[in-house]
Amino acid sequence: MARRPIDAVDALNSRQGMWNIIRKLGEFTLTDIYDRTVLNRTSIGNYVRGLAKAGYVEEVSGEMKTSRTGGSPTKRWKLIKDVGLDAPRVRKDGAPVVQGQGNINMWQAMKILKVFSALELAVNSRTESCFVKESTAASYCKYLCNAGYLKKEGSRYRFIKNTGANPPMIQRTKVVWDANMNKVMWSSKGEDHE
Repeated sequence: MARRPIDAVDALNSRQGMWNIIRKLGEFTLTDIYDRTVLNRTSIGNYVRGLAKAGYVEEVSGEMKTSRTGGSPTKRWKLIKDVGLDAPRVRKDGAPVVQGQGNINMWQAMKILKVFSALELAVNSRTESCFVKESTAASYCKYLCNAGYLKKEGSRYRFIKNTGANPPMIQRTKVVWDANMNKVMWSSKGEDHE
């Protein structure tokens, strides 16, 4: 099954939704999350195991029996490392998710640089674990110009709209999604989103 575009995902079917539940409950079972979301048990289990391997949650000793599971033992988990509102981005093996890190780095660099070329943005967005190409920066800038975040001035760009900490995302459907405002800011289909 293909992943859904981010603008079609809500708190009931996202990792952020699971993380919100984990933070609220502190100690939980997979069924606690399942009952509060529309996610399948496999997705929930994979995320919780990833969180455990990354050190965010741990299995609580002693399983409990519930009527919901027909009296069979159910694992309990406990939040041990609360890193705040944003859900940790981990794979099921506990490794951090690096997809999208380039956009995060570029968004931060834009806010600092204010005026830049695609090459300057790429160079200032690179880290030891994330290499941003000039062509990637140029493409990201093109979409952000379309959505009104940047203004093109010759071969340079001027940062003109800061909507928050999360970088605008470019979806496969050629839509610019702003998680800070929780809305589509631009679409290749030309729909008005303001």
